[in-house]
Amino acid sequence: MLNICFSEEVKNTLQCAIQDGYLIASDTVCIPDDLSLGDISNIKRIESRISATKLLREVDHVAEMDFQFYYRDFFQKLYIHDKVVIWYSNTAAEYCGYLYVLWLLTDSPVEVQAVCCLSLIHISEPTRLDVIS
Repeated sequence: MLNICFSEEVKNTLQCAIQDGYLIASDTVCIPDDLSLGDISNIKRIESRISATKLLREVDHVAEMDFQFYYRDFFQKLYIHDKVVIWYSNTAAEYCGYLYVLWLLTDSPVEVQAVCCLSLIHISEPTRLDVIS
């Protein structure tokens, strides 16, 4: 199984949940890129994504190398798993990432599940997290 998320914080949380036994053992990849901005017609051309990101914030050589690592890791693992779980929130960046991954998997035999993580949990109410297995 492959977990896909769109921020480093979520990736770290998923990895901790796997280590602590709350989720089944699986790979986790992250695309910390705001896909709601810029051209995504050829996302494997990393320069276009770096250019779009430079419009929002300063991108140094380390950030460029991180982008290349994240996308290489994502594309290497995307089609080698039987099942993909996409973790996203209701932000524009993550929702566009979710739609993009669905588009990539359109003609794939991979089983796809999606988990929309809302940003509000009522502490006063008892909560139970359902584990996807």
